[in-house]
Amino acid sequence: MEKSKLIFILGFSSLLMSCSGGSDSSNTLDSQLISSDVAYASWPNSTTTKTNSIQITSPVLLSDMNKDGVLENIFITVLPNSTQPENSVLRVTSGEAYDEIVNYDANRTPLFQNSYPFVYDVNDDGDKELLLVGYDLDKVYCFDFKDNELDQIYIRWSARLPQALPSGFDPRMKLIEKDEQIMIQIENYGIFEKKHRKPKVVFINPPGKDQEDDDDDDD
Repeated sequence: MEKSKLIFILGFSSLLMSCSGGSDSSNTLDSQLISSDVAYASWPNSTTTKTNSIQITSPVLLSDMNKDGVLENIFITVLPNSTQPENSVLRVTSGEAYDEIVNYDANRTPLFQNSYPFVYDVNDDGDKELLLVGYDLDKVYCFDFKDNELDQIYIRWSARLPQALPSGFDPRMKLIEKDEQIMIQIENYGIFEKKHRKPKVVFINPPGKDQEDDDDDDD
């Protein structure tokens, strides 16, 4: 077996290389987070665009986004030693070769570089969406794909949090059920999609009484 393939397989089975708590607490059951060190065995490569942004700052999410039997790799990169830490690139690559499918220049929509990518079918249509924390820690962005080719990505919505996440917050999102509603938890906030691509944010353990933010339907 080729060395790069062996590293990839070992990395896939070793979720704890970059995350603690196991897959059930850090992502959906059919997805796993691995260390960026595993990705460097195959990436960057000849398919890589924006080749100056080659430092991987997030864990790498492995998930079969379009249900074709091939895992996609999702991660955030930056320009090494950049004086503009808000500038980053969201990348989606395919398989153990890390062939690039699409990238999203997050200079337009700054992302938290150490965000843990999370996928979930927010609108129950059978397709996964991608969620990431914004650079200022006061928004969660939901990215969607135009079709199963995954080569066109856009922001489905952004959910503004009542307060920015604290320094040192737990970046792992997870699914919870509250008031008979399945939602995505990040710290003390729960997020879910209402009709017409409208996100709703609620407190999981509200201070005093239930509080909700305004709907935010940025596209």
